[in-house]
Amino acid sequence: MINYRVDGLESLVEDLRKTGVPIVDKIETVEYDALYISWIRTATRSSCGSPMISSMIRSSEAEQNSGTIPWFSRKQFFKKNSMRHPSDKTTHTGFVALIFLLLLALPACSQPATSGNGKTAAAQNKTVGGSCEDCQLIYKGMPEHMDHIDTSAAWQEPGPKLLISGTIYKPDGRTPAPGIILYYYHTDQAGHYSKLGDKPENNTRHGHIRGWVKTDEKGAYAIFTNRPASYPNSRIEAHIHVLIKEPGLNEYYVDELVFDDDPMLTADTRRRMEGRGSSGILQVVRSGNLQRAEHNIVLGKNIPGYRE
Repeated sequence: MINYRVDGLESLVEDLRKTGVPIVDKIETVEYDALYISWIRTATRSSCGSPMISSMIRSSEAEQNSGTIPWFSRKQFFKKNSMRHPSDKTTHTGFVALIFLLLLALPACSQPATSGNGKTAAAQNKTVGGSCEDCQLIYKGMPEHMDHIDTSAAWQEPGPKLLISGTIYKPDGRTPAPGIILYYYHTDQAGHYSKLGDKPENNTRHGHIRGWVKTDEKGAYAIFTNRPASYPNSRIEAHIHVLIKEPGLNEYYVDELVFDDDPMLTADTRRRMEGRGSSGILQVVRSGNLQRAEHNIVLGKNIPGYRE
């Protein structure tokens, strides 16, 4: 058995489970390195779920004494002579073998296999958007069924009420894009990504104010939440993080949503915004106790690697 002791690897476990590898369902929470997690995730997803991977993983299991994969810090991960955490007495032989075998299998994914919809496997597994810290947390607690409207936990908490609604368009900027997942998270009224002990997914670095919407047939979505506060003792503008997951691509981030009337939103910050998906600057309209803002997104706009 392989016991994945690293928080944030649920989707990786699911990827491996599809290959037929027996997996221990309990995932213990430990501190982890985002780059390391992203690297492992990329290597595994790039394997295309082939039967060869399943066979190789089973072979590597036999080399593990305790059945536990150790976790590594960023420094240890890249240091060849120190591939084991000091507090972890388990062997890393099987893990190292697994990673090398995964990498050896990557060329198999470059073969132009065609799927039922006429697209190649390479196109379906295309990676876009560049590096994305902690983006794997989009999958932690992701519901199986999602609506185009979501109400965050913050809506029931103190703070100015905020409604963000809009349309997600296909790359042409005109055609609505149905079935697109938008994931968001933001700080509470104290400026913290506060955790909540009710569910494991509410105890990550993204805090408990988080949620998902899936666009309807008109590409529309709506989010009911609170307007977030800026980080404590900082001059950083208040913002909402947004990730996009569309079929056939990895998750990628778009511009953070910031507020045009925020005094901390400086001219320099406005100039430095990348316009990923579209401008993230929200024009807020107040209606009684509710603040409303429209935010439309164009898939692939200013996203590295999207149109290459």
